[in-house]
Amino acid sequence: LASRKPVFELLVPSYLWAFASSLIATSILNLFDLMPQQFATDIYLLSVLQALGSIHLNLFIGLEKLQKYNRISAIQVVISLVSLLVLFFVFNYKTVESFIISMYLGFGYVFISSALVIYPEIKLVPVREWGNSIKSIFQNSIYIQLATIVHLFNCRVSYFLLDRYMDKAALGIYSTAVSIAESLWLISRSISVFQYSKVANSAEIKTSRELTLML
Repeated sequence: LASRKPVFELLVPSYLWAFASSLIATSILNLFDLMPQQFATDIYLLSVLQALGSIHLNLFIGLEKLQKYNRISAIQVVISLVSLLVLFFVFNYKTVESFIISMYLGFGYVFISSALVIYPEIKLVPVREWGNSIKSIFQNSIYIQLATIVHLFNCRVSYFLLDRYMDKAALGIYSTAVSIAESLWLISRSISVFQYSKVANSAEIKTSRELTLML
């Protein structure tokens, strides 16, 4: 949609959904005691910050700003990692709060740096003209959200089962093994991002088909 709809029409509904969905998810986790109570606020704020940054990065893909997408994504990892190491080994602050701070810095960088690119391109559009965009967003997002939930459930339900019926050591070993296995997806995911960006901005079905087959 980013290549076919005004950015403003996509940002506002996406922002509202980011705040609402983060609040709903955090409330559910808190209700069923699936997270430490003292970190509820941080979890909500981090989920919102990550969601807003992801919205901007997805717009980059749709607008074929892949260099900026790659640069910001790479720098985020560096900022999070370096800040965590500094807190651990320079300030000797080896606590969960150090990890939370590093996440704030990483997600905050993504949101701010991407906003500086996206916001200058925003052109205000009257609300009465949002009808088609809202309809398209809901039609596409329903299937994407369902697919994401099913995917996360398939990948992560085993964590809860291991935590319930085994010990923490088994869960840790399994988590490490899954992380290593998932690293094999990096190449295919990188290719799919490039392919999606090109196909989304192409009006020629034949060109899109040829690109897909080539990749």
